[in-house]
Amino acid sequence: KWLDADAVVKVFIQDASHTPFEDEVRVWQQLRHPNVLKIYGACNAGPHLLFFVCEYASQGSLLEHVKSSAEEKPTMWKYLYEAALGLEYLHERGIVHGDLRCSSILIGSDGMAKLSNFGLSGLIKRPSAASGNVVGFMRWQAQEVMEGVPPSFESDVYSLGMCILEAVTKEMPWGSKSTDLPALACCHAMHGTLPTRPKCSGSQWKLVEGMCKLDPKQRLKISTVVDEL
Repeated sequence: KWLDADAVVKVFIQDASHTPFEDEVRVWQQLRHPNVLKIYGACNAGPHLLFFVCEYASQGSLLEHVKSSAEEKPTMWKYLYEAALGLEYLHERGIVHGDLRCSSILIGSDGMAKLSNFGLSGLIKRPSAASGNVVGFMRWQAQEVMEGVPPSFESDVYSLGMCILEAVTKEMPWGSKSTDLPALACCHAMHGTLPTRPKCSGSQWKLVEGMCKLDPKQRLKISTVVDEL
């Protein structure tokens, strides 16, 4: 509990070369939007060890939601729309999420989707090529990010497009059985192709294509994505 509100404590390992902890927390605490997870407090517990006290999303993640039934739930598109609203809010305030995936889209006790883990791309150490987590990190990332360019508004839109595919297929982007995913994802992204088209309408697929263009400048703006969803 945090002042009678349900809360969860998250622990992060900070990269010493990244944005000062206090700056990120100050920005996060100023955000007020129904589709953005609230932060109640934070603590620097020692060298590179950070604690965040956040709003508790009692209904789990969008990933858990879509996997809980074999049938597509009508609320799935509602949650994706709300996630886009949250992302639009962040972008309007100059904040890049940097790590969008269905597991970072949480469902609160109010039944609304909420973005979590945002704005931490400059704070948290990213997985290196030698780490086992790099495969998971790359599945949702645009080509330029895989090449070392920092996450941007445009790469966030790409990642949200991957979230749509993940929600529709109930699988991680590029499938869950690939044994050489980094090479596969890099190859596909660099050639401007997408994972195999899932069962969806023409307009839904066109939206994903527009969000996941190879050239960041050609990708849809988040405001357009909100309108389309």
